[in-house]
Amino acid sequence: MLLSRVAESLYWINRYLERAENISRFVEVSEAMSLDCPPGSAEPWLPLIDASSDRETFDSRFPEKKQDDVINFLIRDRINPNSIISCITYPIQTISNRSWEIIIYGKILNNIINKNQIVDNDSCFSKSLCRG
Repeated sequence: MLLSRVAESLYWINRYLERAENISRFVEVSEAMSLDCPPGSAEPWLPLIDASSDRETFDSRFPEKKQDDVINFLIRDRINPNSIISCITYPIQTISNRSWEIIIYGKILNNIINKNQIVDNDSCFSKSLCRG
């Protein structure tokens, strides 16, 4: 049974990772679309900034609106809370140490059980795991 704060942490980790995955898909599609545009054009990239509702922030920081600026803003920019790197690092930084311990301990136990490393059905440890 998970503690509610651990379950909530897992929920938000998943949400941030889904966001990072979606941004990476958007970038991939825009990269394919950019092959039809002049080299260095930001035309296929700027709608991504609009989709993430970060147009004002982007325009204030990158007035030239180059293709590389858009890509860096969406992927590597730690100031942009919707960049891929921010979506991956934010939940890692905010989750409590106790929650990490529970998540890692649960993962280790799950791996042990799935690999059938616990084969003694008579032991107290394996009985307690099987009961939940």
